[in-house]
Amino acid sequence: MRTKSPVLFIIFNRLDTTIKVLDAIRQYQPDRLYIASDGARDSVPKEKKTVELVREYVLKNIDWDCDVKTLFRDKNVGCGHGPSGAITWFFEHEEMGIILEDDCVPSMPFFLYCEHLLKKYQYDNRVWVISGRSNYPTKKFFKEQDYLFSNYVVTWGWATWKRCWQHFDINLNKSWPDFYRIGGFKNVFFTRKEGIFRNLIYSRLQKDKDLMSHVWDFQFFLCVALNRGLSVIPSENLVENIGYEGTHFMVKTKILTLKASSNYQIKKEPRVVLPNREYERYHFYRDVKRRLTAFILSRLLKVLNKLKR
Repeated sequence: MRTKSPVLFIIFNRLDTTIKVLDAIRQYQPDRLYIASDGARDSVPKEKKTVELVREYVLKNIDWDCDVKTLFRDKNVGCGHGPSGAITWFFEHEEMGIILEDDCVPSMPFFLYCEHLLKKYQYDNRVWVISGRSNYPTKKFFKEQDYLFSNYVVTWGWATWKRCWQHFDINLNKSWPDFYRIGGFKNVFFTRKEGIFRNLIYSRLQKDKDLMSHVWDFQFFLCVALNRGLSVIPSENLVENIGYEGTHFMVKTKILTLKASSNYQIKKEPRVVLPNREYERYHFYRDVKRRLTAFILSRLLKVLNKLKR
């Protein structure tokens, strides 16, 4: 009998996006579903009612035979400790599984892809992340394979193992100084420019006193790099992000509006577990362009908003 992968569903205060993700999970019908929700913020009026409404909706609409566990916080711990704490809780019960937030809508092939690769690479310490996102699904990199390996970590709909998450540390200051002292990301990526670029980002992040309250994925990226782990990137995008109007996004970009493929299948497995040099280079230059575009547009929006006032 086929065993389906357990799913962690991280929710909060957005009922409209939560409904869409839950509908996708319903198509897969996992045997074990974990639901985590941060508490409402005291500074946001009426948010407690909204958070409770989302929780109630999810629980009432799990209409298949399923073992459900919940982690519903009374107090708000933020966008850093909230999701990372939920993932830690998830892996207190499971050895591997799929992780979805309330703004990441997967297609059905995403679940089958994760299920297959979680089992295939369960004991392969080189593989750390199974990403459902393919931000740059350029065919030239996938002529002979339906997924490749990369140093990049994308966590908009993804899967991993307890063996990997157990190394996670949300405190960037513990691991960054020693890593940076010996070259940092210049020892990870193929091009010196990419290493310098990543080092600059993390050097700035380290100075952010409130870092742990609003991010966790940057720390996990560093954790993977420290352990020389690799991500799996599919040849087609399998998760649509519908949260670009949320906490961290000011403007839409082409990446944010990518649709999820409903026809993806793994027919050609990679022959080796190594990062693809040409894909890494392509990803880097596209990523820099995307970040610069988003930065410029966000600054323009702020200026325009001030002028309107």
